[in-house]
Amino acid sequence: MKISPKTNILSGVSSRAKTPPRRTLKQWSFSISFAFALFSANAGAALPNLGNSGADDGKLAALGRAAMISATQHNPTLNDVEIYDYLNQLLITLRSANGLDEYKIDLTFFADRSVNAFALPGGYIGVFAGLVLNSSTESALVSVLAHELAHLSQRHIHRFMERQGQANIAAMAALIAAALVLRDNPDAAQATIYSGLASANQSLLDYSRAHEREADRAGQRFMSNAGFRAEGMAEMFEGLAVQEQLNRGQGLEYLQTHPVTQSRIADAWESARTFTKDGTDDKIAFALMRARTATLVGAPVTNETRPYALALAALRDDDANGAAKALKNLNKDLASHRNAKLLLARIEAAQGNLDTALAVLSDLQINFPDWYPVIHHKAEILADADQHLEAADSLRAYLREHDSNWPLAYRSLSIYFHQAGDELNTLRWRGEHYLSLQNYLAAASFFEQALQRAPKESATAVRLKSRLDYTQERALEERP
Repeated sequence: MKISPKTNILSGVSSRAKTPPRRTLKQWSFSISFAFALFSANAGAALPNLGNSGADDGKLAALGRAAMISATQHNPTLNDVEIYDYLNQLLITLRSANGLDEYKIDLTFFADRSVNAFALPGGYIGVFAGLVLNSSTESALVSVLAHELAHLSQRHIHRFMERQGQANIAAMAALIAAALVLRDNPDAAQATIYSGLASANQSLLDYSRAHEREADRAGQRFMSNAGFRAEGMAEMFEGLAVQEQLNRGQGLEYLQTHPVTQSRIADAWESARTFTKDGTDDKIAFALMRARTATLVGAPVTNETRPYALALAALRDDDANGAAKALKNLNKDLASHRNAKLLLARIEAAQGNLDTALAVLSDLQINFPDWYPVIHHKAEILADADQHLEAADSLRAYLREHDSNWPLAYRSLSIYFHQAGDELNTLRWRGEHYLSLQNYLAAASFFEQALQRAPKESATAVRLKSRLDYTQERALEERP
């Protein structure tokens, strides 16, 4: 079977959903957000203790992972390198500035235009396209990321459990069941979730509201320390409140689990005054990434970034000349930004100007040597020009020096080696792809196939054996 060297970057929407979703992502997210209220439910019976916090961490992380896997299997995600990198860098900036580097974050960007975001145990954060589209400023967008990061760093779910004195195993089992049932019977999953809600008592719901206030305060502190405007949180709350009024009867998903009141808005403004006023936004990057998101999900773009959106849309429709014409109308400030230059390089390559495209990318690589999107686009352009080994070498050189939390990097590398006829490396990097997705059984299968093709006692065989042993150990650890 011929595998196209092109990834989903310009098509935008992932095809990971294996069956048509029978419920909307809005319904799923609302249910899964409430599912974590199950951890605060009263068991009403003597339950064995789960042990120390370390054991709790592992079990909760497994639940978070199961829920996120279920979500991505049933709902389209945006596998766009530039948007993902932008959001991920915002999270990295928040973490690094606040001493939270030990918190591993696994980001998923959903194509749904609902205004929503959520955090799950284990560092899983989901962001919806609608949240980006409906944020007025970069700091407003960052405020939601900071709030969700605060839920994780303040260990709110763990503290729910500690407040009860004993872990609610029944609630944990209900969430596992819901995450699994979602794959086949969404209605049953919803019933599973809501059956646990009935036992939640008022004191613990009040405790949850206290967690929301704490996440607000911690989130604003995170923002200020990272150089963003703490006022962004108040701006976001005000914007959500206005939209809620405009959509009365069809409430915003985010507000169903993060209700915004006038007192909460006032608290956010008051709290913002206590932080530094030196925070800034990257207005151009935010504007371009919002326009890119809008184009990929089919939303209109009417501001100064419209030429960028029109150029991206034309390129997706294989109209390189139309894309070039549209991009020329982009104003100077926007056109000089690195994301706009990436689009220019793709257009030049589509017009057959390979040397010009590679020159643009080389300049970007000199100025931004650690920026993954430029490497990814360079590899794609080379592969499109049937230079598959050169594409693989470019991508592999980057991965030697940088850890990538972007699974598509490994998948792309396996595709380039397949096109070049290198079956051993095709299997090896497909194994790395599944390992990055924590699909240990699939990863072990590919590593084993690669090992069978490697020369015995070679350095490659030794490396593959090490990866196979590690992956098999992880698969055994997570076996039910």
